Amino acid sequence: MQNSAKQNSINSYINKLKNKINWYWRPIDGWLKSKDLLKNPTEQNFPIDFVVTWVDGGDLEWQREKEYYYTGGQLQKTDNCTARYRDWELLLYWFRAVEKYAPWVNKVYFVTNGQLPEWLNINNDKMRFITHKEFIPEKYLPTFCSDVIELNLWRIPGLSEHFVYFNDDVFLNNFVKPEDFFQHGLPNCFAVAKPICVDKIADFWQMRMLNDYAIINSSFDIRQSIEKFPEKFYSCILTKGEKRANNRLYMDNYISGMVYTHTVQNFLKSTFEEIWNRHEDSLDTACRTKFRTIDDLTIILAKLWQIFSGNFFPVKAKHFDTYIPLTNQELGHLVDALRSDQYKFLCINDCVEIEDESVILDIKKNLIKAFEEKFPMKSEFEL
Repeated sequence: MQNSAKQNSINSYINKLKNKINWYWRPIDGWLKSKDLLKNPTEQNFPIDFVVTWVDGGDLEWQREKEYYYTGGQLQKTDNCTARYRDWELLLYWFRAVEKYAPWVNKVYFVTNGQLPEWLNINNDKMRFITHKEFIPEKYLPTFCSDVIELNLWRIPGLSEHFVYFNDDVFLNNFVKPEDFFQHGLPNCFAVAKPICVDKIADFWQMRMLNDYAIINSSFDIRQSIEKFPEKFYSCILTKGEKRANNRLYMDNYISGMVYTHTVQNFLKSTFEEIWNRHEDSLDTACRTKFRTIDDLTIILAKLWQIFSGNFFPVKAKHFDTYIPLTNQELGHLVDALRSDQYKFLCINDCVEIEDESVILDIKKNLIKAFEEKFPMKSEFEL
C-alpha cells in the first residue's frame, strides 16, 4: 500500500514537471519551427471567390414578411432592431472597390433573399446572383437571421473551396493580394487567446460566441491541437504577450475566448461541411431561428474550427483594418479613414438605433459624397 502511494506521488511529481517543462519549451519549439514555415511564401494558384450578403431593409414587401414572422419573444434574447437591416445605399461602391482593389478575384457571389438592385449587372462574367432558396434548406426559410445565412454559405452551388466572406458593411479600401487571405492553401489567421471579460457577458454578440466556444471545447483537445501545431500558436511573429496568452490556453486546456475582429473572413468551404457532419443536430436547431437570438451559433465557429484543426496559416495582427460605428460623432473619422490608404478594409457598422430621420439622411448624404469621391468610376458590375 505504501509503495502504491509512493508511486502515485512520484507520477504526480513527474506530470507536474512535464507540464512545467512544456510551459517553457512549447513556445521555443514553436518559434524554431515557425522559422521554416514562414520562410518560403508561395503564390496562390487556386481560385478565390468573394461572397457578400445584402438586404434592402426599406423593401415594404420584405418588411411585411418580416413582421409576419416576428412574434416579439423575449427582448433580451431576440435582436430585431432596425440597424440590422438598414440600407445606406453604399453597395454600389462595394462593387467598385472590388473591381479596383481585387481585380484577380475569381467570382463574386451576391447573396440576397431575392432582392436585386436595379443598377446591378448580373450578366457580368464574374457575377453570380444567388438567392437564399438556392442554397439554404427549405426548412430554415424564410430567415431574417444573418447567422443562419452565414452557416449555410458553403452550400452555394459552384462556390470555390477558398472563399472570402464580406458583410455588406465591410469595404475594400486599398489594394489586396490573394496572399492577404490565404498562404500555402490555408486561410491566414491570427490565433491568440483572449478570454471574455465577465463584465461584458451581457453583450449580445459575446453571449452568442460562448455557444461557439462550447462546440469547440467539446470537439477538440485544445492542448493536443497546440502540441500538434506549436509553430502556429507560438509563431516567431507573435509578441511575448500573445505567446503567454496561448500558453495559458495550453495549460487550461479549454478556450474561453479568442481574439476576433469584425472584418473580412477567409474560409475553406470544406471546414463548414466537416462541422455540419460532426454537429448537425446543434446546427439544425440553431438554423431554425428566424431572428438573431443569444442561443445562436455564428460563423466564428468555422474560424475557430480552422484554428484548432490546424488548418490555418499564422499571421500577426496587421492592423490593416478598422471598425467604425455609423454615428454622427464618428462620421469625420470615417471619412478620413476612407480618404486614407492606411486601412485595406473598413467596417462601417450600423450598430445603434437612430430614431431621427434627418440624422440618418445627413449621415447618408455625407457618406455617399465621400464614397463617390473615392470611387467615381462605374464598375463592370453596373448596368
